[in-house]
Amino acid sequence: MTEPFFRAPLLGIPVVTDPERGRRALEDLLDRATTAGDEAVQADLAALTGDPTTESLLLALFSNSSFLTACALSDPAFVRDLMTVGPDTCFGRTVDALKDDLAGERDQQRLMKALRLARRKVALLVAVADVTGLWPLERVTQALSDFIDAALAAAVAHLMLRAADDGEIALADPRFPDESCGLFVLAMGKHGARELNYSSDIDLIVFYEPMRVDFRGAGAIQKTFIRITQRLVAVLQERTADGYVCRVDLRLRPDPGSTPLAVTYASGLTYYASRGANWERAAMIKARAAAGDVALGRQFLKELDTFIWRDHLDFWTLREIAAIKRQINEQRGGGKGGKDGKDGKDGKGGENGDAADLLGHNVKLGRGGIREIEFFAQTQQLIYGGRDPYLRCERTVDALSTLAESGCIDENVADDLTEAYEFLRQVEHRLQMVDDQQTQTLPDDADGMSRIAGFMGYEEAADFVRDLAEHLGRVAGHYAALFEDVPADGSEAELRFAADSPDERTLDLLRNFGFRDPAGAYARLRRWRSGCFDATAEAKGQALLDTLMPTILDRLGRTPWPDHGLDRLDWFLSGLPAERRCLSLLSANPAVLELLIEILNGAPALAESLRARPEQLETVVSPGISGPLPDRRFLRADLAETLSTAADADEARQRAADWMRALRLQVAVRTLRHEIDAAETGRVLADIADAVVSGLLDRLLASGDHAGTHLAVVATGAFGATAPVLTSPLSLWFIHAADDSAAEAGRAAARALTSLLFEPGPDDALFTADGEPLVLSHATLREDLLAQPDARLLSVACGARIVAGPDDLTRDVAATLGAAPGAVGDWPAFAARHLTLYAGDQARTDAADWDVACRTGGLRDFNTLVRLWQLRHAGAQPELSAAGPDTVLARLGAQGLAAEDTVHGLLEAHHVLRQVDNMAAVAVGGVVDPESAAAGTLVALQRTAGVDDPAALAAAVAGAATAIRSALADLESELR
Repeated sequence: MTEPFFRAPLLGIPVVTDPERGRRALEDLLDRATTAGDEAVQADLAALTGDPTTESLLLALFSNSSFLTACALSDPAFVRDLMTVGPDTCFGRTVDALKDDLAGERDQQRLMKALRLARRKVALLVAVADVTGLWPLERVTQALSDFIDAALAAAVAHLMLRAADDGEIALADPRFPDESCGLFVLAMGKHGARELNYSSDIDLIVFYEPMRVDFRGAGAIQKTFIRITQRLVAVLQERTADGYVCRVDLRLRPDPGSTPLAVTYASGLTYYASRGANWERAAMIKARAAAGDVALGRQFLKELDTFIWRDHLDFWTLREIAAIKRQINEQRGGGKGGKDGKDGKDGKGGENGDAADLLGHNVKLGRGGIREIEFFAQTQQLIYGGRDPYLRCERTVDALSTLAESGCIDENVADDLTEAYEFLRQVEHRLQMVDDQQTQTLPDDADGMSRIAGFMGYEEAADFVRDLAEHLGRVAGHYAALFEDVPADGSEAELRFAADSPDERTLDLLRNFGFRDPAGAYARLRRWRSGCFDATAEAKGQALLDTLMPTILDRLGRTPWPDHGLDRLDWFLSGLPAERRCLSLLSANPAVLELLIEILNGAPALAESLRARPEQLETVVSPGISGPLPDRRFLRADLAETLSTAADADEARQRAADWMRALRLQVAVRTLRHEIDAAETGRVLADIADAVVSGLLDRLLASGDHAGTHLAVVATGAFGATAPVLTSPLSLWFIHAADDSAAEAGRAAARALTSLLFEPGPDDALFTADGEPLVLSHATLREDLLAQPDARLLSVACGARIVAGPDDLTRDVAATLGAAPGAVGDWPAFAARHLTLYAGDQARTDAADWDVACRTGGLRDFNTLVRLWQLRHAGAQPELSAAGPDTVLARLGAQGLAAEDTVHGLLEAHHVLRQVDNMAAVAVGGVVDPESAAAGTLVALQRTAGVDDPAALAAAVAGAATAIRSALADLESELR
């Protein structure tokens, strides 16, 4: 038999609080080994339990913890190994097995079972290492964190393989499915700092970068990554016959009430830059890229440095952290943090040593608890860490040590807090080892307290209570001293505007909000208080603005450009009408103010629209603004109901305009915040336009002069390809029946619909027209497309789409459009003719480099190239005739009709240019001038293209244009 690992007398191990229970469990362990039929294990365990040291250890575990007893009884062979080779070796074997055996695992049930069995082993071996004193606290929490990291990595790798098997993504290297996969998981809190407690929930945030994903799915990429995240939670959290791995909490992600479970890289950065709160800064101190595309995760965290760490001494953090702690105290029962809400006799959680004062005390959230130590360290890190990177530690103990070394806190304070932290974490672990419960609350009866004292190794409960009370008291005292000068009501934030010139205190406050020109900011804010705007001319309006002032400063201070934001907000407020509607909305909804500042900083075109119609901001607080974007069926039904009671066509148009304006603002906001990509934006904008065209046409044809008219509407261009941006003009064909009487009625209905869609009403026109809508009969359309094909018309028809009209006519028109690619005939001659016409069109355009639609190698060149390939092959493959450009390219590449590297390069180029074009339409309403664009606009463009700086953005656009231009040049060479 191998010698017992634990040989010397073990000091401080748990007291055997229930000898009979411990003895029964020991006998049960031997019986389980016998039943398993492994004679070697049976013999070894019999010998081990005869060793006094091993026996005392097992009895101590079994008498104090039903959970550890269950772990041991489920695997006698592992108990034998643990007692002979020790926790370190067993931990290494367990984690190595996860990495080796689960690499490439495609079966979810096998994965889940293996992870759960490994978790039981880790729980037992860590407990043994902890209670014997073999491992210090740091090693205990490190091991727990390392195991979760391994489990998380195995789960992510499995899910990426599964997504690849389902045809949704293509992996860079299937042997290493998480490498460069575009998805990464941030471990937050104790997991991020590798300080997990014994039965801890884990806080995760899942991000993905669409630009880094080779997405092949038929649906939206967002849906795929939400599904992956949901499965990740299930793999780790779902309880099976073998237990669970860990509970997962995703609520630390940006704005969890409205954002999806998986957040895009760009929207995450935008959120933290514009809306991130101080508590989120504190949380990000411990954030760590733990699984998935770890390199990308580290890059993301690096980009958050300026959000987390500020170069000024951020004493404002003290007030907010103190407020958070006060809220926790109120929610958890005052200072005690226990169930009855009573505090200790002296207000410090019972440091007077009376056991009754500590019954039911929460050692994490209660007064003097673990959370106060963590808050103490994190607050000081946020204040001083912006200037001293040495202080940016993840672990709490390391943070206290470095803060003391740097002179930011007293060494005696650091020593007290460190000793208390280690003691309280040990108590926390013992509480959780009992039944594997996520609890930090002490028992509420004397017997229970005695059992926990025994589990801690105390022979007498009174000694345990004395030590615990002493630690709690020291922590409470140091924490109270830290915040003793911070008013509970936030009154220190009041700015003094009485004087013509600001005093130094006021200037310091404004500097701490991030203003580079605090004197200029003061002058502007003081002018606001004079009632300088129409909206504040009356006392009630001025009172609303005064109430808003602290929130405005707070929200501006969270952005990288407070001075610019204040200037733009001044411009916006100066344009408000002399009524309080907008100010009331901003005062009641700080989130709307955040959005407004974000728009003012980064999207001047959208800001102009809101300034002209500030009531549009009410859309932002309407139900469903942050939910899934509606599909085409819902949109058509919703608008039909909106138009159903309109008195006439003019009222119908106005209702349609109001309805469409609210939805387009929703799309614009979600685009600006990087919550949807260009493909999703294009789909929804096309669906909205379809609903308006269809609704107004139905209205025209239902009654009056146009009743019974047969007219079909066909969308071409960007709307036909469901790829418009916010500023895209609407290009339509109106197709009417062939006979003379029907033709005239059709032309009249087309004129009426054209007027409704494109002529200004009381407000602007519904749409901008891309030239005069084409009106022709179905017979003429067939002639021009099939009998004597017109190169220009045939190319446009290849991207055309039926929008509205009676079923019989739309069915015939669809058949004609579907047959058009087969009429190409001599494709080289057709393509040469088409390129000649296209070159003539392009000769009139001298587009700037940043005009990603019209520049050489831009989106127009891309669409022309793909359209010609589509026409070349659609005759033999009819399914290509109605497919979008990305689908066409993917299919041609898969069938070997186009080189794979060319296809991949074009798809990537198309994505970059579409993303930039889409964001530019929202931000500036057209082409961006990088020389004059606001910093916020350039950042939005960088994020949407997946790059970090203006130079990289320019390079990405130029590289995309080069790829498209090269492919088009190759085609032209082939035709010569």
